[in-house]
Amino acid sequence: MALSVEEAKQVLHDRVSNDVAYHAPNEEAVQRHELIRTHTEALAHLYVELCPPGRELSLALTKLIDEAMARANAAIARNHNKLRDQRRDQWRNRSDPHPYEGADINKGTSLPCCPQPRGAEIHQVGDEWRP
Repeated sequence: MALSVEEAKQVLHDRVSNDVAYHAPNEEAVQRHELIRTHTEALAHLYVELCPPGRELSLALTKLIDEAMARANAAIARNHNKLRDQRRDQWRNRSDPHPYEGADINKGTSLPCCPQPRGAEIHQVGDEWRP
């Protein structure tokens, strides 16, 4: 069923209001933001190690950090309550632990939703980042 013009405008007004509002993060959102930053930084260091310096690398880093990371963090900030409610509903009647339970971002624990690709780990060796 298609929306009327007035209904479509209301949907857009609601979106604008949500997009510009401050969204105080809950604990799960804070962990998600940290994971996004941690993995973005690791991927950026990998780019620096694998790609020759130049315009293309500079653009790749800009797109990754300024755009992809920012969009991912905006998605979390603007919708973390929806995610919380969705997860609660999914796990309400299960005996299994919550999939994020026990994840420790300070130890580099991968969450079940986004496992680290095999062989993609990078480590700092001296002043260098190596795969």
